[in-house]
Amino acid sequence: QHLDFDDDTVEEHNFVDGIWNNINERLTKKRLREERIAQRQQVDEIKRRKEAALKAHNDSQEGEFVGVPTDFADDPELSAAFQDPRFAAAMRDIINDRSHMTKYQSDPEVMHCVNRLLARMGSGGTAPTDTPP
Repeated sequence: QHLDFDDDTVEEHNFVDGIWNNINERLTKKRLREERIAQRQQVDEIKRRKEAALKAHNDSQEGEFVGVPTDFADDPELSAAFQDPRFAAAMRDIINDRSHMTKYQSDPEVMHCVNRLLARMGSGGTAPTDTPP
C-alpha cells in the first residue's frame, strides 16, 4: 500500500528518510564490524586451541621416542636409551637434521647409543666396543 502524504509533509518525510538512512547505515557498519571482530576472535581461539593441543601432545611425548622400531626391544640398553628424555631429544634433533649429530659428539652416552643404533641398523655406524660412562 502506498500512504497518502499531505504535500506539506513531503519535506519532513524526506528529512526523516535521510536521517533513517544514516542511522541504518551506521547500524549496518557497526553490525558488520562486530561480526568481523567475532570471526577474528573465533579464528584466534581455534589457533590457540590447536597450539595448546599440539603443545600438550608434545609435552606428553617428552622423554619418549615415538615410532621406535620394535626390533630394538631385544636390546635392553637401546630400549632404556629411548626412554631417556635426553637421548630421545637428541634423536629427534638428529632425525630432523642429520648434521646435528656433531652437537652430540661430546656426549659419550648419547654417542654410544647412537653408534649402537647405527650398527644395529647397518647404516655404517661403528659398533660400540666400550661401555657407556
